[in-house]
Amino acid sequence: MDHLTMCVMDDIQAVVKGISATIPWSDHNIEVVGTAGDGEHGWTLLLEKDPDIVISDIRMPKLNGLELMRRASGQ
Repeated sequence: MDHLTMCVMDDIQAVVKGISATIPWSDHNIEVVGTAGDGEHGWTLLLEKDPDIVISDIRMPKLNGLELMRRASGQ
């Protein structure tokens, strides 16, 4: 595997930016391929990008992180 892909999901934009931009992911062969500010957008992102890694808040509007992961594991 050349590199891993990752999506970051949180309803607090500063958290998304902090996780996505502060850590030098490329140094670890990880590419951030998308971010989402709520669970519904996160679900769409998972379907579109099929990331290897997901970092998600548990409490988000529209669809919480736990339900998001339940959906993802059922796919």
